[in-house]
Amino acid sequence: MSQFLIQDGPQPVNDIKGTYEGAERAGRVASALFICINDYRTTLNQRDQVQDEEEKSSLLKGCHKRSAERTLRVLEKNGGIFIKLGQHLSAMNYLLPTEWTTTFIPLQDKCPVSSIESIEEMFKRDTGEDLSDYFSEFSREPIGAASLAQVHLATIKETGQKVAVKVQHPTLASWAPLDLALTRFTFTTLKRFFPEYDLEWLSKEMDASLPQELNFQCEAENAMRTKAYFAKYPKLPLVIPSVIWAKKRILVMACESGHRLDDLEYLDSQGIDRDEVSATLAHIFNEMIFGEGAPLHCDPHGGNISIRKNDTRRYGANFDVILYDHGLYRDIETDMRRSYAKMWLALLNGDLERMKKHTKDVAGITDEQFPLFASAITGRDFTVVQSSIMKPKSPDEQKTMSGALQEGLLEDLIQLLGQVPRIILLILKTNDLTRSLDESLHTRQGPIRNFLILARYCMRTVFNEQLEQIRQHGSYLWPPNTLRLIAASLGFIRVEAKLKAFELWLMVKRMAGFNPTNMMGLLLVMIEKMHGCSTDIYAKDIWAHLRRGQLGVLFGNRNVREHAFAEFYQAERHNFIAFESTTPVPALVAAAYGVVLDLGPGAGTQLDRFNSARIAHIYGVEPNTAFAPAFTDRLRELGQEDKYTLVSCGVEDGEVLARFDPEEQAQHLYRLLKPGGELIFWEHCRNTDVVTRIVQCEFPTTHPIHASSVARH
Repeated sequence: MSQFLIQDGPQPVNDIKGTYEGAERAGRVASALFICINDYRTTLNQRDQVQDEEEKSSLLKGCHKRSAERTLRVLEKNGGIFIKLGQHLSAMNYLLPTEWTTTFIPLQDKCPVSSIESIEEMFKRDTGEDLSDYFSEFSREPIGAASLAQVHLATIKETGQKVAVKVQHPTLASWAPLDLALTRFTFTTLKRFFPEYDLEWLSKEMDASLPQELNFQCEAENAMRTKAYFAKYPKLPLVIPSVIWAKKRILVMACESGHRLDDLEYLDSQGIDRDEVSATLAHIFNEMIFGEGAPLHCDPHGGNISIRKNDTRRYGANFDVILYDHGLYRDIETDMRRSYAKMWLALLNGDLERMKKHTKDVAGITDEQFPLFASAITGRDFTVVQSSIMKPKSPDEQKTMSGALQEGLLEDLIQLLGQVPRIILLILKTNDLTRSLDESLHTRQGPIRNFLILARYCMRTVFNEQLEQIRQHGSYLWPPNTLRLIAASLGFIRVEAKLKAFELWLMVKRMAGFNPTNMMGLLLVMIEKMHGCSTDIYAKDIWAHLRRGQLGVLFGNRNVREHAFAEFYQAERHNFIAFESTTPVPALVAAAYGVVLDLGPGAGTQLDRFNSARIAHIYGVEPNTAFAPAFTDRLRELGQEDKYTLVSCGVEDGEVLARFDPEEQAQHLYRLLKPGGELIFWEHCRNTDVVTRIVQCEFPTTHPIHASSVARH
């Protein structure tokens, strides 16, 4: 190629140097590509000759690492679009091997910086003026640099307004056609040699999105449209920098600065609640996805969002969320948005049949592909999707998902993503980036609140569709339409009420921390005093009782209550042990002998108090299975696996704790013993402190509600 056009096209680069540089760029890509292909083919042939699975895995990982490092060197040398491609690939840990994604991570911080001289020259060419003609001040060093552009602080000469000037790297547009062609060539060649790894959809998406991202006038339009849309929602603390003016390669905006979202020290020092920041992000991006006519920002990574303290807002939040970089936007069609909302409601309800139906509507997914697609769109293992998607992701779950990709699902996932609509790919990308942002905040509430917020927007979308269908049948006052309206309204109100209840809980918790004279605050403080623990875990337990109704997986689930109580008990295990050490409990446990029935061993706080020399065997009845993993680990630690067996019998279906009639309960349990047996029994947490005793009087009433499976069945 001998000619490359500069953006706005008046001046072509047509010289020996340009031709040589173009050939050099293409040569780097082609040579690295074919070396990598040969490396993979050789490695795969070697694996076929190896029997040991660990050695097979080691061979493939080594090939991944070598190929990733070769590719990294090419991306760094070519720069520009290749840097952006590498940044995108580094975030695709749900698709690419770890050796590739981790190798590309340095590209997140290795963005090119154009010289001030090249910026001045480009400004003159594109505007006909010098920088000094328009700005009284213009920083020589950028305050931020990305793969496509960099940002300088400046002051407008006429008004004195402080602004941020986003300027495209001057040489970027001249190489864009060649770089896109090389990207297409790379993925097409890979498909030819490895048909099962079809990544052509990635180059097609770059072909569609990059021209928009390189046109800052499009970005200005997106920013103004988003600002106008969210002006309808003043309660959302979203700030979009105002656009002053724009050219294709230059964008002048109001200067809006803040701190990174993951600057937790700043958030905590300013009294900014991380949970509220997380909820705000959930509201913003769910509004973009499900709002009627809303524009969708498709690149919400950490560098494009900042936060600052703002105590002047009329509504709840004491902060602003500032959203930058509006180059990559999409609009979601109404039918797609409605099907997507129904799909998520089915996911939250754990309704497999409806999930399959709506994923087929959204992305043409077959029943065989459904488990893989459900995992891709939620970022969770399919077993979790089926049971309790609200649980935080565990290390074991992450390991399971990574192992599944290594065992052959990677090919299926690549082919699956190649066939879904492009808009779904961008929604997937947005979801993945916002999940990453939320995880970086290290919130206390887990994913439950954000799923409730998602459910609210999904229900609103479905509700609006139902209203539209009702209007097509005439007036709301026509009796059949009135009934339809009531049914639709109740579904929406149910989800809204549950979210409001959770938000009310958070408010009460804050009041408990800052205003103990408040009635509810005093109750929580008393509970803390009784248990010697924070209300953080206990609160989740209380909230678990509110999870009922249509979203069955979210609410009213016995497993959820069991895990909540087990989490509380295990976290405060040391407090229980310390308290019981001041009571007759250790001596009573040590007195046990022969064959022992241990009712409610819980987290194993008594295990090391048994006198092994006097014990033949212990049978433990613990209905809360959430204790089992930690309990088993404790048995192994004490070397008691051969003397202790967890069993199930009729007793676990009775109410053992929090009884008004402990004497009657003791007699009932004694009747279960063989003649000659003895019953060792003590009251839980007996305390002479007045405040604690008041709470203990309340405990038998509320314990069946919140304390997992010891509740009456």
